[in-house]
Amino acid sequence: MQVALSALLDYSDHERAKWRAWRAQTISRERLALHCVLHEIRHFAQIALAARLAGSPPPGEHDLFFYPEGKP
Repeated sequence: MQVALSALLDYSDHERAKWRAWRAQTISRERLALHCVLHEIRHFAQIALAARLAGSPPPGEHDLFFYPEGKP
C-alpha cells in the first residue's frame, strides 16, 4: 500500500508541475477565439454522433453556413 501511495503522490506532483508550466503560457486573442469555435464544433459533432448511435437524426442545423444571418 505504501508503494502505491508513494507512486500516486509522485504522479500528482508531476501533474501539478505540468499544470504550472501550461498556465504560464500566453496565447493571442485570435488563437483563443479559434480554439473556442473549434471546441464548440467538437461538441456539436459529439452530440450528432450520440444521436446517430441512438438511432435518431442529429438535432437541429449545426452547419454555420446554413444559419440564418445574425443567429450564429
